[in-house]
Order: sequence, then structure tokens, then C-alpha cells
Amino acid sequence: MPIDNATKTKFAISAGNAVRDVLSLNKRDSNSLGVMFHILHLPLKPPSDMWLGLEPLHESWVAGADNFHKLPKYTWVVREKVIRLAKNLLDFGHVSAWQSRDPDDMKDRRQFGGAGLFLCDVPELGPKPSRVLIAMSGLNELEDDASVALTAHSIGGQAYIEGIHNFLSISNNVLGQEAIKAHSLPKK
Repeated sequence: MPIDNATKTKFAISAGNAVRDVLSLNKRDSNSLGVMFHILHLPLKPPSDMWLGLEPLHESWVAGADNFHKLPKYTWVVREKVIRLAKNLLDFGHVSAWQSRDPDDMKDRRQFGGAGLFLCDVPELGPKPSRVLIAMSGLNELEDDASVALTAHSIGGQAYIEGIHNFLSISNNVLGQEAIKAHSLPKK
């Protein structure tokens, strides 16, 4: 089901703000680095050929431009994360790419964290909460993971906070927990 440009813009703004907030919390230049952002709808009842059930909702470059020259690499990585997570969700019940990433000490790592499965309200997909896979690539793994969680929080709201905290606990992502806490505080 296609989504309108206003929703795509909302996704991109949510992702861009998440990246800037996470980099700022991590005391990194929040205006320079960007990421490849991908969001995909995964129906609650996927068809028998699950790959036909994957519906890309939006993909874009968000935030800064200092690492834009790596766009082809980050595009490949973000798509690999989403496909791997979708497969491992069905095979093993995974909700985070962190659960199937390559170990830190492995030479020539190719599979990284930075993607998660979340419930979010996307009115164009129907009145009930939708399962979406959100992935980012362009920062370090914990920053990608934290940005993914913060984007899910921005799109899904406080109603789905338990799933977001579960996602962050898989990678033991303290930065992500701090970002969610800061994002959840009432604005003065």
C-alpha cells in the first residue's frame, strides 16, 4: 500500500531528528554526519512467499552530508539489515539486527546492528498498529541502533515504549535509553 508524501516527509524528519539527537547526546557533531534510513512494512500475516509481503515505505538520506560519498555502501548495508531481520524474525523470532550481527572481533564484518521491528501507527496502512522494520546505516552500530529506536518512538509514540526498551536491551544500548528518556521528558 503506497503512502503519501506527507507521511514520507514525517518519516524522514523523524529519522533526521533522531540522528541529530543521538549524535548530540554522544557529544559528536550533530550537523555533519548523515545516514541511510529505510522503513518497511511487514504485514501481521505475511503471504506464503514472505518476500512478496515486504513493502518498502520509504528510503532516504537524512541529516548531514560529510559522509554522503559512502551512500552506495550505506544503501547496501541498510537493505541487508532489513532483509536479514525479516528472515530471522520468521526463522528465529528476532526483533533486532543485533541478534544476528557479525561478532566485533570478526575480520571483514558485513552484518551489523542498526535495524529493529516495531509497532507503529501508520494511518495509511490501516487503523491498527502496523509492524514496521526500521533500519539506519552511517554511524557506529550503537548510534545507528539508538537512532532507529528514537525514530520508532517518534513515529509510534509512548504507547509502544515497552517494545522500544526491549529492542535497546538486546544491544545493551545505554545511549539509546538516554535518548528515549530525553525524548520522553515533557517540553518546558
